[in-house]
This record gives sequence, structure tokens and C-alpha cells, in this order.
Amino acid sequence: MRYVAVRSVLCLSLLCAAPGVALAQKEKAPAAPAPKISKEARPALAAAQEALKKKDYATAAAKLTEAEALAKSNDDRFTIGSIRLDLGKAQNDQAMQAAGIEAVLDSGFLPAANVPVFSTAAGQLAYNNKDMAKADKYLSQAIASGSTDPGVYALLMEAKIGEKKPAEAIEVFEKAVVAKPGGVPVPQEWYARAIGVGYQAKLAPEVERVTRARVAAYPSPVNWRDALISYRELNNVDTQYSIDIMRLLRVVKGLKGQNDYLSYVEGVYQKLPGEASAVLAEGVASGDIVLATNMTAREFNDVVKTKVAGDKASLAAGATHAKGPSGTGPIALAMADAYFGYADYAPAIELYRVALAKGGADPNVVNTRLGAALALSGQADAARQAFGAVTGPRAGLAKYWLVWIDQQKA
Repeated sequence: MRYVAVRSVLCLSLLCAAPGVALAQKEKAPAAPAPKISKEARPALAAAQEALKKKDYATAAAKLTEAEALAKSNDDRFTIGSIRLDLGKAQNDQAMQAAGIEAVLDSGFLPAANVPVFSTAAGQLAYNNKDMAKADKYLSQAIASGSTDPGVYALLMEAKIGEKKPAEAIEVFEKAVVAKPGGVPVPQEWYARAIGVGYQAKLAPEVERVTRARVAAYPSPVNWRDALISYRELNNVDTQYSIDIMRLLRVVKGLKGQNDYLSYVEGVYQKLPGEASAVLAEGVASGDIVLATNMTAREFNDVVKTKVAGDKASLAAGATHAKGPSGTGPIALAMADAYFGYADYAPAIELYRVALAKGGADPNVVNTRLGAALALSGQADAARQAFGAVTGPRAGLAKYWLVWIDQQKA
């Protein structure tokens, strides 16, 4: 008896895919060579196959059990698994199909080129059966053996989530971003899924990486806003750091709603009226702030209007003092911030560098703002150098700025 090997390409449409996940059927593995059945197992296997043809499923199952006890080789075990798979399909029995596929895989007879397809099917069936550990095992095996099916990565990510392994789920997603399975970038919805999983699990570094990757691949004000707001919420940022995050949010046009504008203004209006005035004006222009009906905004506006003229008039003298022998790093930083608030970047850049030279001010704060001033004045290479010098908790924000700088070349 010569058994015809199971089809090399499983009809995955017969297997119930996970909700929202469609496994692309692009991988066509070559047909497996015909197995050489041992003389001990041959009679039972021939009887099982004959019973299957006659739709005598009970006899087919009994003969397969008999053959299992007599199996001598991987060829035997592969054939048993193949017939069991066909028997499971004939009866629409997913558990039997899964057992057949797993037996084929575990036999060691299956050619390497066929492993991705069979592993995918085993993983999908396990997922449908809510056996996430087994789904993880076989879907991971599919990828390790060379699967280029985007759906395999998606389903493995869902299996990891089902196992309550959010960090590993995000790791699978990040591998998909690099691998571009199917030859195309991963869709935007995958980023959203990974971000949601990471945010719920409070995985700050992972969320930072994924949101940064998303704004690099799919830049939009909405995605930038999600990235920077989640970054601020998942990290322990002080008031000054929060202001710097809002500055980039303003640059990428991600400010939305009166709360964004007013929280920004509240952080700067006392010492940086020029910046506060500009942000208020943008909020009014966007329609998010209506001075006539918003008492808080009106009060902020009244305060900054009384401050701006005198503040501007004091800039030159303040800069001279900061650069002089009695000036200090913190004084130079404060003056640089004032110029920055008026979008007067040349003197701001000079004073940030003075602050670094004189010392006494946190160099990570200074380099963050120096990088921003350089970036906004079109000095991309110098900005990259400044942001590259930022270490510690502020390094994440610096990396977001670097993404924005790269996008200005397009």
C-alpha cells in the first residue's frame, strides 16, 4: 500500500480564524515525498484509509489506534497523523485535525519547507480551541521555520496576550515591524493593538518604543498626540519635563481641546509670558479656546498681556548679564527659555550653550531645549548632536524629537 501524502498546503479557510485575524494563504510548500510504511503498520494503515474512503469513520479511527501501537518509524507516525487529519476534516472535528497535524509535525518526517504551513495550522487550531500555550508553541515554530505570513505574527501576538504575556506580545509585534512579513509594512491597526496592550500593562519602555515607531511609520497629529500623552502619563515627569513634552506636542500640531492649551499656558505664563501668549493665540485660532466664555483663559490672557512688553524689553540686558562674569548657568538657561518662547532661536541657542559652558544647570534639560531650538531653526545635524547628549529620563523625549527631525527631510 502506498499512501498519498497529505496535501502540502492546508486549506486554512476550513479552520476558524481568530476574530479580526485573517491568515493569508500565500505560502505554498512543496509536496512531501511519499512515506515508506513499515510492514508492521502497513495493514492497519491500509484498512484505515479504506474505511475513510467508505466514510466508515469508527473503523478508520480504530485502525489508526491499532497502527499507532505498531508504528516503527517517522514515516509511520507521519502517515498516521496525515490520515487522522483527513479523518478530522471528514467529521469536521477540529480536535482530531489538530492531533493529526501535531503528529505530522512531531514525526520529524515532514520536510523543512512544509513546516511553516503545518505549524501555522496547528497554531491556529490551538488558538481556536483557546489553548494559548500550544498556539504560542506552534505559531512561534512557524515563524522560526520561515513563515512570511503576516497573519501568523498577528495570531501569535494575540496568543501571547491570551497567555497574559504583554511584553512578549509586543516583542512579537516589533519583530513583525522589522521582518515586514508578506513584504509590506505592518498595518497601523497593529500598532494600536500593541500600544493598547502595553498601556494597560503599564509597560512604559515598550509603549515608548511602539508609539515612536508608529509616528515614524504613520505620522499624523493624532498619532503624535497619542505617543506624547501616553509617554507623559506612563513616566514620572516633573512640571518642567511636562512643559518640554507639550512643546513638541505643539510643534507636531497635536494640541487638542482647551485642557491641552490651558495646562500648557499654566506651566509657562508666570515666567515665560511670550510663550504663553503664543499658545493662547493658537488655542483661540483653533477654536479650542473662546476667551469670551472661558474665564480661566481670559485671566491668563490678561496676565500675559501685562507682562509681554516689559519682558521683551528686558531680554537684551538679561542676556548680557547671563553671558557676563556674574552670570550663571541657571541664569543663562532662564534667558534662553525666554528667547525660545518668542521663537527667537538664534539668541536662545547661544544662551543654551552658555548655560552648558557655565554649568550649574541640568545638562539634560539644557540639551533638550537646545536641541529643540536648533531643530526649529533648521539646524538638523546640530540638533541631533544636542539630543544625542541627553541621557536619563529625558532621553525618550529626545528620541521623539529625532523622529520629527527625520520627517522634515521628506
